Amino acid sequence: MLTEFAFTPSIFDEDAHEDKEAWRDQLRELNSSMFPRTSAWPIVVSDLYAGSWSSHILPYVERIQDHVAKKHCQGLLTNMERMLVVRPDCRDWPNDNDVAWSREAVATHLIEPIDRIVSVVSTKQAMAGEFSLIRSIDEVMDAGFWQGIKSDASPRFMIS
Repeated sequence: MLTEFAFTPSIFDEDAHEDKEAWRDQLRELNSSMFPRTSAWPIVVSDLYAGSWSSHILPYVERIQDHVAKKHCQGLLTNMERMLVVRPDCRDWPNDNDVAWSREAVATHLIEPIDRIVSVVSTKQAMAGEFSLIRSIDEVMDAGFWQGIKSDASPRFMIS
């Protein structure tokens, strides 16, 4: 079973992360857990707003000054491109408003469930009264964030 993730642009916005070292660690954890080297990838990624999310993220990554973080973000995006699921547009264009992107993800989730909507702490807090299931990128280092997500290097063999 694949787990679907939706990410708000702030995940890739260097200015949204005060602790750059922690951000680099979080990006590394996302990459290694979502895209394991030795087994099938257990995830898909929501390409929100009718497939516009993936192209909207690129300028954020291009602006990153921290070379290590930029490399991690580019690696994440490269892998995500192979696992994108186009989702319909549900609200007005979110532009550069992270809370609006969260609302777009929530509206999409109400049509077809998304397992993990991930943003930064400030967006999670802003959305707490509307939708309490938004996760923060700060949580990726906790085992509970990855609970229920499995990649199996040896899928079951079934003969029919």
